[in-house]
Amino acid sequence: MIDAVKRFARSCGYDSAKPSKTKWNGYDVYEPIYSKSGVAFTGYPYVILVKGKEIRMSTEEESLKILSIMYPNEETEEE
Repeated sequence: MIDAVKRFARSCGYDSAKPSKTKWNGYDVYEPIYSKSGVAFTGYPYVILVKGKEIRMSTEEESLKILSIMYPNEETEEE
């Protein structure tokens, strides 16, 4: 499956993709990789979602939900 995900990532303009440890709503989550230096990233940080043979990019709303799981806020309750 990783080869298919990498092909999909390249078709979307990325250089590759890597699996994350995150699962979301039955999807395996992959992080697209863009390795060219000097590139400024703007916009939402999309991820690649895989369920069975379906491979697709996340929507903006999905991206926010998934990234909050992948990188939880580390704030403490003490202030």
